[in-house]
Amino acid sequence: MVERIPKIIVPAEEKKPSFRFSWRIFYLILIIMAILFLIYGLFFSSFFKVKNIDLKGANLVDGDQLKKVITYALNEEDNIFLYRSADISAKIKENFPLVSEVNIQKGLPDTIRVIIIERQPVIVWQTADKKYLVDKEGYAYLEADANNAKDLPVIIDSANLPVVLSKKVASKNFLDFIKEIIEKFTPRSNLKIKELRIRDTTFDLDVLTTDGFIVLFDTTRSAETELDDLRRVMNHLNGAKPKEYIDLRVEGWAYYK
Repeated sequence: MVERIPKIIVPAEEKKPSFRFSWRIFYLILIIMAILFLIYGLFFSSFFKVKNIDLKGANLVDGDQLKKVITYALNEEDNIFLYRSADISAKIKENFPLVSEVNIQKGLPDTIRVIIIERQPVIVWQTADKKYLVDKEGYAYLEADANNAKDLPVIIDSANLPVVLSKKVASKNFLDFIKEIIEKFTPRSNLKIKELRIRDTTFDLDVLTTDGFIVLFDTTRSAETELDDLRRVMNHLNGAKPKEYIDLRVEGWAYYK
């Protein structure tokens, strides 16, 4: 008789999971935490909140009122990295027509420097019974008076059109034309200017002389050319003076009466 020997199966020993420390994961977590901390510090903490306004260039503009406007503009975003310079600049120009240019600089951690350039007048624009200072770009920005308009040439708008402050009343080309006429009119013609007038547009300029007649210019043409035409007309008249006008507006021709 054969005796059966039972087969004994010994179960394999289960391997217990082991924890292995990963320096790569550790450094990744540190980097993420550092980035989050940096973002919070730069954009959400009060450390980089604008607290000081350094204002430069305000001579005629009220500095205290200007700072209030800047502070109001910063209420929407006062973080030194996030505020919009264009918005602040627009608010300043909207409230202060006297300001021509605005430059804003960051000063870490909590200061902004606002540098303004105030407009400088080149002419006085008269319409009806009001007078306005106009800068070199043609913007009317302030009512003129005996103090701020001294020695400035006056352009009289015969159409008496209303003027809105901080809006253009004339082009830069027109103002350059006026400047050249004022500088060269008397040396070229031996005539003196009494008044400068425009009618419906700035394309035509009427120069009233102290002799009582008017010289008509086309401001879209060369002032140099028209002044040369005026000189030739005066030489042709040989000391005589027109009773009413000299019209130089048509190229190649000059009319007088």
